[in-house]
Amino acid sequence: MLMNDIQIEEARIVHPFVGEKRYSGALSYGLGTCGYDVRLGDSIAKWYGSTLIDPVNGIIPESVKPVKIDVAGYLLAPHEFVLGYTHETIALPSNIEGSVKDKSTLARLGLQIKNTILEPGWRGQITIEISNEGPHTIVLRELMPIAQIQFQKIETPRTPYNGRYQDQEGVTPAKLRA
Repeated sequence: MLMNDIQIEEARIVHPFVGEKRYSGALSYGLGTCGYDVRLGDSIAKWYGSTLIDPVNGIIPESVKPVKIDVAGYLLAPHEFVLGYTHETIALPSNIEGSVKDKSTLARLGLQIKNTILEPGWRGQITIEISNEGPHTIVLRELMPIAQIQFQKIETPRTPYNGRYQDQEGVTPAKLRA
């Protein structure tokens, strides 16, 4: 069942928590009717160069490791891809899962957040995959509202999340195992 604002607030799963819709310019953040709008952290990671990546065999050459850049008005070009992370930390109990979604206003400009599932038991800052699918350059700024998370109550699974991205902080690139 999709959680509403009362249930999200009572669950205490978002830190720091903003208990009412606020605005940064034209973009909203904080608690919404059936979700929570999160903000962009203070850095992004970008790849330089091009080479072959083989995720099945766990191969990411050193030359394509992301480089962190402070977000102070980063210009995201059309068709560019970067990793960011949420200013907020999420801590899910074993009976709640989350879905990271685009903010509608940003999606209408071409800014896409690759939708991610937060499994029950997961905690940390969310690494978000950001791409500009539109024809215009978009400015990314620290603390700009960037994505919405919807939460759902579920039956407690046999095995809550305890994987390689548990307790991540900041931008966390892909961790491949061979």
